[in-house]
Amino acid sequence: MKIHIYVLLLIVGLVSGCHKKVESAPAELQKSFQHAPPQVKQQVKTASANLQSGDVMQTLRSLAPVTERPDLTTQQRQALAATLNQVNKKIAANPKLETPETYEMRQKMFKAVYGTKRF
Repeated sequence: MKIHIYVLLLIVGLVSGCHKKVESAPAELQKSFQHAPPQVKQQVKTASANLQSGDVMQTLRSLAPVTERPDLTTQQRQALAATLNQVNKKIAANPKLETPETYEMRQKMFKAVYGTKRF
C-alpha cells in the first residue's frame, strides 16, 4: 500500500511540475523589444494589438519593418517566429485571410527571421 502512495505522489509531482507558464506571442514579442527604440516599440505594440484582435493584415504590416532590422537579437527573432507562427495558425483556421499580399509578406518576414523563404 505504501508503494502505491509513493507512486501516486511521484506522478502528481511530475504532472504539477510540467505546468510551465508559456507567454502568448504578443506578450513575448513586446517583452523582447522592451529596450528597442520608441518607434520599434510602437510598431511591436501595434502588431500585438492587431494580432490579439485577429487583424492578420495589419499585424503583418506593423511587423514588416521590424523583421527587417539588422540588429535583431536571438530573443527577438524567437518572439517574431512565435508571432509568425500564430499568424499562420490564424490563416490556417480561416483560409479567407490568405491573400497574395499576406502570402508575400509572410514569406519575406520568414526569410528575414529564419534566413529562408519557407514557412
